[in-house]
Amino acid sequence: MALRLPNHLYELLPIAVLIGTIFVMARLAQSSEYTILRTSGLGPGGRCARC
Repeated sequence: MALRLPNHLYELLPIAVLIGTIFVMARLAQSSEYTILRTSGLGPGGRCARC
């Protein structure tokens, strides 16, 4: 069982990251923080759009 853990980790990690990203983006949109980030020039990648 312990030797199969890395295989399960490779299967579950992308799904967990996707669900976490959706959750964070929903929370940012709910509190209008995402709109503030977009108007200040930061895109979804976090880098400055003018840089």
